[in-house]
Amino acid sequence: MKSCIFLFLVIGLQSSVFGQTPLTLRDCFDKALEISERVAISEAEIGVMEKKYAQAIGAILPSVHFIASEFLQDDSSTALGAGDVGTTLTRFSTPTVKFNAKQPIFNGLREYFALSVTKAQKRQSRAQYEDAKRNLFLDVAGSFYTVVQLEEDLKILKNMEATLLSRLAESRERVRLGKARASETINTESDLAQQQAAISEVEGALAAAREVLGFFVGDANASLHDDLLFPKEPKEEDYFLKTEIQRPDIIAAEEGLKASKAMLKIEKGYYLPTINAEANYYNYRVGFQEPIKWDALFTLDFSIFEGGRTRAKVQEAKIVSKQSALTLRETRRTAEMEIKKAWQDFTSGLKRTEALRLAGDKGRENYTASEKDYRLGLINNIELLEVLRNFQNVERTLSRTSLQTKLNYLNLEVKAGKPLP
Repeated sequence: MKSCIFLFLVIGLQSSVFGQTPLTLRDCFDKALEISERVAISEAEIGVMEKKYAQAIGAILPSVHFIASEFLQDDSSTALGAGDVGTTLTRFSTPTVKFNAKQPIFNGLREYFALSVTKAQKRQSRAQYEDAKRNLFLDVAGSFYTVVQLEEDLKILKNMEATLLSRLAESRERVRLGKARASETINTESDLAQQQAAISEVEGALAAAREVLGFFVGDANASLHDDLLFPKEPKEEDYFLKTEIQRPDIIAAEEGLKASKAMLKIEKGYYLPTINAEANYYNYRVGFQEPIKWDALFTLDFSIFEGGRTRAKVQEAKIVSKQSALTLRETRRTAEMEIKKAWQDFTSGLKRTEALRLAGDKGRENYTASEKDYRLGLINNIELLEVLRNFQNVERTLSRTSLQTKLNYLNLEVKAGKPLP
């Protein structure tokens, strides 16, 4: 029995340690969506707009109320022998039970324009929600690739450290045999100390980057897997500029302009008269009104003078509408600038990555050839270490540039309004 329990514990431990699936960028984004307050706030705003839309519809529909009331008054001075009318009007208690219905017939079309406002605001909230998701995706992608890049950088540095340790051991042996100068060993020791300092620096940066990633995905220690593929031959700049209309921030600005124009029409509607209808059906009355079961009231209200308040509100709405138009124009211009910059960053990154990849291949060949020259005594250890340092610098630069190019690609897709990868 103890053996079985031990076996189950071992299996469970192995599954928890070795069975953890590395997270891709999409996995990290999905986790970030679950815990992001920023996106949740934008999503809640959609619900608010939907309720406002329901309120706007309710303003157009009739309202029906059941009303029960009792009017009390002093009847001590009521004259004796008063008729039915006098008795009804001066009685101590006048109870009434009725159904009351009100229907706005014409209010300058303000309710219908209010409906247009809430429709536009609801679409604007949805667009802002999508924009919040896209901004979150870029934040997660930046954090994701920062961790991946630092992990690769750390791997390169540790490989270099192992190479330097091997070179140091060989250099000491050659100095002992009188085949090399002591300065070569000292130089190798100096390079090794600098390498270890660089490793410590990158380890600290990696720990900080993982904390940022943990803020987004809820797990700072998750293992990551980069599975992103992007085209080696990017499409022309005009292709991305034509799709900018799909950007959620542009859609949000367009809906904001529609809402502001509808608000202007609402304010202008106060110049027009209002017509309302009201009807009552009485379930219970007393006095001479008892036989009257229903009545109706139609009202026409035309505003003559309100101290210039309506005119001021119209002027304010015009200014807000102009601001919305300027915001839309600025958003479109900003989108064009961002797409052009993102395209330039991606295409130049591709070219630089290819050049660095070629430089890395040549650097590797150079180090292999230099190592043979060192064995033949054609160069010393200091010269070999210089070749090794140059090769390492190219490798680190290639790693950073390659991953930054992936980020540039994602940024281009998002800025152009493309679906999220």
